[in-house]
Amino acid sequence: MLNAVAVADDPPELLDRTAEALAGLPNDAAFKSLEIGDFNADGLEDLVIARREMPPVLLINNSGTLTNNTDLFLPAFENAANSNSAEAFDANADGLTDLVFARLGRAPRLYLNLGHGQSGNWLGFDQGTDLIGATNSLVIESGDITGDGAPDLFVVQVELAGNKLLVNDGGGNFAEESARLGELAGLERGHSVRLEDIESDGDIDIIYIEADLFLHLYFNDGTGRYSNSRRQTFQNSDRFAYKFGAADFNNDGIIDFRQYSNTAPMAEMSIGILDSNGLPVYLRRQDAPMLRGNRKHGTVHMRDIDGDGDIDYILSSMLRNFGGLSNTFEGMRTELVLNEGVDSGVFSTFTGEEWGRDESMDMKILDVNNDGRMDLFVAHQNHYAVYMYDAGAKQVQLGPVTSTPEVAGAAVTFTATLLAGDNPAFQWDLGNGEIITTSEPTLTHVFDEPGRHLVTLTARNGAGSDQTIYRHRAHEPLLDGLARSSSTIVTDRSATAERVWVVNPDHDSVSVLDAVSGARLAEIAVGDEPRGIAVASDDYIIVSNKRSASLTLISRRLLTVAGQVSLVAGSRPHGIVADKNASRVYVALEGTGEIALVTVPQGDSALPAAVLLKDIGFSPRHLALSADGTVLYISRFITGHLVGESTRNVSTDGGGEILRMNTQSLEVTGTAVLPYNNVSDTDVSARGIPNYLIAPAIAPHGGSALVGAKLDNIYRGTMRDGNSRRHNALVRSMLAEIDLAPFQENLRARIDFDNNSPPTAVVYGPTGNVVFVVHEGSRLFEIVDAYRGETLFSTEVGFAPQGLALSADGKRIFIDNYLSRSVSIFDLSELMAGFSDNANLIGGTSTTSSEALSPDVLLGKRLFHDANSGALAGQKYISCAVCHSEAGHDGRTWDFSDTGEGLRNTIDLRGRAGTGHGNVHWSANFDEIHDFENDIREVFKGSGLLSDDDYLRTSGILDKENPKAGLSAQLDALAAFVESLDDFGLSPHRQPGGELTEAGLRGREVFREAGCGSCHSGDEFTDSPGGRFHDIGTVDSDTGNRLGLALPGGGLDTPTLRGLWYSAPYLHDGSAATVDEAIAAHRRVAAFSINEYSSAQLSDLAQYLLQIDEREGPALPAPENEELLLNVGGSGCTLKTRAAIDPTLVIMTIVLIGLVRLRARTAGGIASAGR
Repeated sequence: MLNAVAVADDPPELLDRTAEALAGLPNDAAFKSLEIGDFNADGLEDLVIARREMPPVLLINNSGTLTNNTDLFLPAFENAANSNSAEAFDANADGLTDLVFARLGRAPRLYLNLGHGQSGNWLGFDQGTDLIGATNSLVIESGDITGDGAPDLFVVQVELAGNKLLVNDGGGNFAEESARLGELAGLERGHSVRLEDIESDGDIDIIYIEADLFLHLYFNDGTGRYSNSRRQTFQNSDRFAYKFGAADFNNDGIIDFRQYSNTAPMAEMSIGILDSNGLPVYLRRQDAPMLRGNRKHGTVHMRDIDGDGDIDYILSSMLRNFGGLSNTFEGMRTELVLNEGVDSGVFSTFTGEEWGRDESMDMKILDVNNDGRMDLFVAHQNHYAVYMYDAGAKQVQLGPVTSTPEVAGAAVTFTATLLAGDNPAFQWDLGNGEIITTSEPTLTHVFDEPGRHLVTLTARNGAGSDQTIYRHRAHEPLLDGLARSSSTIVTDRSATAERVWVVNPDHDSVSVLDAVSGARLAEIAVGDEPRGIAVASDDYIIVSNKRSASLTLISRRLLTVAGQVSLVAGSRPHGIVADKNASRVYVALEGTGEIALVTVPQGDSALPAAVLLKDIGFSPRHLALSADGTVLYISRFITGHLVGESTRNVSTDGGGEILRMNTQSLEVTGTAVLPYNNVSDTDVSARGIPNYLIAPAIAPHGGSALVGAKLDNIYRGTMRDGNSRRHNALVRSMLAEIDLAPFQENLRARIDFDNNSPPTAVVYGPTGNVVFVVHEGSRLFEIVDAYRGETLFSTEVGFAPQGLALSADGKRIFIDNYLSRSVSIFDLSELMAGFSDNANLIGGTSTTSSEALSPDVLLGKRLFHDANSGALAGQKYISCAVCHSEAGHDGRTWDFSDTGEGLRNTIDLRGRAGTGHGNVHWSANFDEIHDFENDIREVFKGSGLLSDDDYLRTSGILDKENPKAGLSAQLDALAAFVESLDDFGLSPHRQPGGELTEAGLRGREVFREAGCGSCHSGDEFTDSPGGRFHDIGTVDSDTGNRLGLALPGGGLDTPTLRGLWYSAPYLHDGSAATVDEAIAAHRRVAAFSINEYSSAQLSDLAQYLLQIDEREGPALPAPENEELLLNVGGSGCTLKTRAAIDPTLVIMTIVLIGLVRLRARTAGGIASAGR
């Protein structure tokens, strides 16, 4: 059965006949690339398979069966091992099809066809010859570049190595003449290339994808030379281009194109005419999205598939990343694209139930059985298959293979059902090179290693054959009981009818769903901003309420609130896990850096009996509890500042931290560090320090845990390494594996999720063979093979997925789509049964009965968290929330010098109400939140929320004559959300009743006496609304500029003092780890001399600053009757003024030579500052 989009004509029915049409080819998991050619000149097309880290395979078509004849006809095949691709062409004009392999790390190798001997038998290929002039090749394409009748070779080399042209002398001898390529030779990040006569002028042009960015058409000047002066360039709406289809789709004599990108295919269709420069004129259009995923399809094969006379094509599902030699699988489908009608240039997309089920690396359309109809050969990720057009009924037919998941090393019995056929032999390919034949459809075998083992069963008799694929789960010994991770969503496994519980942070409620029907059973009001939920006991669900600093107990039986526990105001409880057997609940208090241990009542008794607190340091947010309840694992959400991070030279020491706590003693017994990602910055990888660590997921065997995080590449920037920031090398998504025995990361198992935002939740499958992951910004749900690290399946879900919960039987998974206000439900039955790598969406449920936010704020909040939309981000890496989780900060100091700034510490957005404090950023360089359109386009590489015309007109920063506000409803909504962030919250440093502590009261007096309010003034403790700038002694060469110009007044914007308790590190470069250090940095302030205050006074001042929350009144000015004395050169000349006058504004009209000092005399003493 086929699934289709915009179906016009019925597509060909392609059915699996691998058992009949493929012989002698064991399955493998190598990277594969295919090429077609009639190598033995018998009129039937053959295949060659280039493989990385393995020799190639030659499949000769023997009367409709593709047979592995590598040993017979490609005797020196080992010398072509580790090839990325192959090209079939006639190199020496003898009428025979030769082969050249693009070998990694070595020169291309050419194999000449020896033709037929005197007996008429084909002799195969020679021993091969290296082609000098190119090396480390990714792609090779042949075409007559020079116009002499002999095919030349265009070679795309590994990233940063450029492109080479090898010119053929007509006899199969090649010389490097890359100068003919002009500027094209220097393009260093090629992905795909085709050599075609684009405009039908008789010479060969070059179609080239550069750096995920551009589709270039280089036109031959008639002499076999190319230059940018005869080049056309196209770019997709999201500024990215990957694989393309190229053919004369509308039969006007000019090649047309379809590019594949993050959003949907972009078509460039010619209108059949040339412009004044002799170049084709194209109309561009955005076509309908593909069936599943529109991103980097890896390979494409163009051919008339349906026999209607025009060109169709098929795309592999693999994301092929040439530049980094990395290939990723994201659960996309192999997709067939048919040109509707005849030469219409309008396309329909299909995928097959059989051939589209498994991931594909490459595929070719060919007539295998010589019946005049096109069949399909697919190199799947782990196996090969042949799908025949309109195949007849099977004479032998197998049912599915079944087995029971077993511990690795234990015997497992496989059983299959024979549905048709008499007395076939059963051949079991066990995926490890071992093939066993049995007379019955059963086999007992031992897999020594854990993993998902691919088992291919072929049944064959004289009448026919059939094949089926099965994935057996061999696992490590499982523990009794289940580990738990903090989450926004849980399943209630012990209830009579299984239920799903999910928090609604914006609605201050929790929703309860029926796990089978998906129906919402109740929405229960809890505290302010619920963020975590757990099954606390047989009687209660417990919820952590972040803003109200409380825990809510809900009766599982009555679905009503049973009680509430108040915690320290501002403690900000987040992650929560429970050991319901011991009636103990553990809560991460992010605001106070503590773990709370709460005793849970039994039955319908009163509130918890006790709350114990353990200080464990900054930024605990997420938790995991071992299956036996003895070990608590704590993620530091924000990674501490690194040595040198406030400078150009950042240390690579340190990293993200997971703490291990003994639950009986509440003592921390170890720390696992997620270290610096020591790789190069490429298209598919980047350096970085792990940050924003999420809840650990402990494997069912208890030996390891997975932790998701983002990788912050703070090492990149024109000040730090000379490179400008790049969207795919700035913030990346990662998954770390912690070996729990030595308690350290297994670096070899670290996963970099390409084209993806950081993960927000991770859950293991029941036996630990697969891992489920959601990514907030990219809106993706993925299934990952736990042992191979490969993504098996990927699909989009709702806005901002933040949590995962598995059903009791492991056959359903529930996804909390926070900003869609919904739960997605996926069926995992086929995955768990071993029949598929996919999950099937079976439903979704709204979690709330009404919306708490206004429409524009909700839309803006979705945009703030989103990296999926091509308007907001290229390749799904960056959203606003990727550095501002919950509108906070990420603790990092970034190099913004490529935008004319300098080193900048990420600013917490909470309480600032957008531009409520004036211009934003440390240099006050944005006067409207809408100016983030510039970052969206220039750094995130999104296409933008404004029209291009509006952006060109308003792209100037601080351009009050051309504001962006009002030009885009989406950009207005984004600004509305940021402006809604007007609440600083409550400081946990105050007394329980909300009053200042005694130290805070004394510190407030120091604040007044020291004149801190002259800069940190008014209701918001900042003079930013007045456009004031200051250098307190921290501006240096690393501070840089403001929009490429000198800092106004040589200083920076004044930050508010509200919310300091959660915004460390401090100052523009993050150089102050504590408030005390920030105070000590004020060494160039006229009204304040730190040396004239005691350490006790400064400590009191720090305590006051940490207690300035939304309850604190406006900043206090200096004392009313202060005298400001000007002492010039010891003359005793005195000027008296009121404290309301800022000393820095006193204008000296008398110029004298000598020491000038300003002294503020108050009842509390004298503060002085040199001038």
